[in-house]
Amino acid sequence: MLTLTVIRDNRDEVIRRLAKKKFTNTSLIDQIIALDDQRRALQVQSDQLQAESNRLSKEIGILIKNGNPAGAQQAKERTARIKE
Repeated sequence: MLTLTVIRDNRDEVIRRLAKKKFTNTSLIDQIIALDDQRRALQVQSDQLQAESNRLSKEIGILIKNGNPAGAQQAKERTARIKE
């Protein structure tokens, strides 16, 4: 079985070896790489949103501790929007 890393790092070699096995639909290799690029971009976006949510959660605790319930409520609303 081919891993994504092997396909990404050795695209031309993978295509050449698959051709020996009578596999001619090489556009699938490019589609696999494109889908992996999309997955990676979505993972980065997800990680950034998670980091922002974590930061806001800490901020909520600080705001409540300092007696600022209105600010805490605003931060909670932003956290809820992120989680959507």
